Amino acid sequence: MRGVPSHVSPNYFGRVCVVTAFWMGDSGFVIVWDVETQTTIDSMIGATRGEKVAACQVSVACALRIPLHLAMKAGFGEEAMEKAVHSSYWRDKDPEGTGPFEALFRLFDEATLIAGFNTCAFDHIVMRKYYGEQIRRYESHVLKSFDTFSRLRDATGKWYKLDTLLQCNSLHAKTASGLQAIKMWEDGERSELEEYCKNDVAQTARLLMQRELRIPNSDVLIPNHVFGIASACRMTLSHSSSNAS
Repeated sequence: MRGVPSHVSPNYFGRVCVVTAFWMGDSGFVIVWDVETQTTIDSMIGATRGEKVAACQVSVACALRIPLHLAMKAGFGEEAMEKAVHSSYWRDKDPEGTGPFEALFRLFDEATLIAGFNTCAFDHIVMRKYYGEQIRRYESHVLKSFDTFSRLRDATGKWYKLDTLLQCNSLHAKTASGLQAIKMWEDGERSELEEYCKNDVAQTARLLMQRELRIPNSDVLIPNHVFGIASACRMTLSHSSSNAS
């Protein structure tokens, strides 16, 4: 989850970036997602870190579809998780013959918000190559992304790891590391890799649905509007409403 897309101004990385979305009743949803790669960034060829990130190949991408009306209720994470739907997408599997991640991209098309942890600086960049010539589609997905990592970084000036934040907020820690995920891929341990990725997404979603967030070595509680999807959804819908009026 590192690097910067060359066509996007880095100024957007501390903000909630949205495009107009339409929401009818309870039909809207939020996507929380993550990808695992087959190699480390440093092992890739590139003149810059961003180029190396872009060259990484995905092994599996996992997404969690959360009903919008539940995602907008900060502090009700477990209720939302009960209704959420997991999905996984493998780079070397293309059951529809339309590209291995087309089904994921359709979810992105329809989502009110696309959320994750450091996704703007890594996951989206890694995925760019799989869009082919659909540049506008890719950009529309990036522009309605909510990246909690960059929001916290810009608010606090510190770079927090996901696992650190999970433990600070009494949530279950990650079950493995990115390096271990690469080893799982190399060893053909697909079930273990998928479970690791799904767990990362689920725990990220639980973190983003907290009312407040604790951070290391501080008594300050970070309010939901800094890091959370409930506030981000309200801002998105408010933006959509004002554009429609």
